[in-house]
Amino acid sequence: MPLEALRAAEGLSVERCGAVIHLRLNRPEARNALTPAMYDEMRRSIKAAVEDRATRAVLVTASGPAFCAGNDAAGFDLVRRLPKHERPGYRFMQALTECSKPLIAAVSGNAVGIGATMLLHFDLVYCTPDARFHFPFTRLGLVPEFASSYFLPRMAGHARAARWLLLGEPMSASEARDIGLVSAIVSDDLVEADARSAAERLAALPASSVDACRALMRSPKRQCVAEIMAAEMDQLSELISSDETRVRLAGLKSRKET
Repeated sequence: MPLEALRAAEGLSVERCGAVIHLRLNRPEARNALTPAMYDEMRRSIKAAVEDRATRAVLVTASGPAFCAGNDAAGFDLVRRLPKHERPGYRFMQALTECSKPLIAAVSGNAVGIGATMLLHFDLVYCTPDARFHFPFTRLGLVPEFASSYFLPRMAGHARAARWLLLGEPMSASEARDIGLVSAIVSDDLVEADARSAAERLAALPASSVDACRALMRSPKRQCVAEIMAAEMDQLSELISSDETRVRLAGLKSRKET
C-alpha cells in the first residue's frame, strides 16, 4: 500500500515527517486503548513504511497523560470470536515484529498490556520518569503476549520477571531502563522531541547499513519469537472463553465504562 493511501483511523493519526513516519495514538479519553480499527491502521502503516524506500524510521507516540491502556475492553469479544490469524491485534503484532525499519517510541505515563509488550520489539524507547509498564495478564485470567513471556525472563531474570508477569506488579521507569526495555529516561517536556531526534538521526544514516545491523541483531531470535507469539496466542484462545476469564474481563469493561 502506498503511503499516500494511508488514512488516520479514529484514535490514530499518521503523519510523514521527512523520512520518518509518525504514528500517534490519539484516543486520550480512553487512555489510548487500542481498538480493532487502530490495530488495522497501524499494521497497514507499518507495512507501507516497509515497502516505501523513502521511509527510514517509524516513530510511535501518544496523546494525553497515558501512553496506552492496552487492548480496548470491548475488543476482547472479537478476540473470542475470530481465529488467531484473523485477529487485528495479532496481525498487528506480526507486522511489528517483521518491520525492517527502525522503531522508536516516546512513552509518558502508563503503558499497559500490549501497550507495554509492543515496546519489547522497538529499537529505541524514551520514557518519562513517571512512566509505568504494566503486565496485568494473570489478573484478567489471561497469559502474556507479544513474546513477553520469552523476553522479560531473559532480560531481567526469572524472579524479577515473575513480579511483573505473575503478580502483575508495575515496572518502574528505572527498572525498565535497567533491564534494557527503555533506552533513556527523559523529562516530560523533552521525551517526544528526543524520540523524534533519534528517529531523524537514524533516518540520516545509510539505510543499507542500518537495515543490515538490525537484521543481524534480530535474526537469531526471529523464528523463536514468532513461535512463542503463536503459542501465547493459542493459550490465550483457550483461556479467554473460560467462565473465570469472562467474569474478569466483564469487570474490566464495566470499570472502563464508569
